[in-house]
Amino acid sequence: MAEKMEEWRREAAQLDKEHSKENKRLRQDLKKKTDSQDRLLKKNNSKSAKDQSVYNVKVSQGLADVTKSVRCLQEVERVAVRRVLVEARSRLCTLVAYLRPVLGEQVALVEE
Repeated sequence: MAEKMEEWRREAAQLDKEHSKENKRLRQDLKKKTDSQDRLLKKNNSKSAKDQSVYNVKVSQGLADVTKSVRCLQEVERVAVRRVLVEARSRLCTLVAYLRPVLGEQVALVEE
């Protein structure tokens, strides 16, 4: 059981490290896209009517890109939560597998 505990700690640390790295990268990417989008909106507001039509296309494309990045970030979060839940379920199953023989012996002693 002590070996499993150490293995679980390592796996948890690895999962956390991977998640943090991916999350940080996606958040930075989202921040860049959002900042770019804000600059486009400011330019769009300061331009004349005929220039605004060109910027409107760029703004709509930028909004679609930001929305895509947000969805990607959300999906990464969902995947990370699933991994953690699977890991927790695995730990519980292992614990039950270790306890089952002991509990079986205890029940047999009580029945005698």
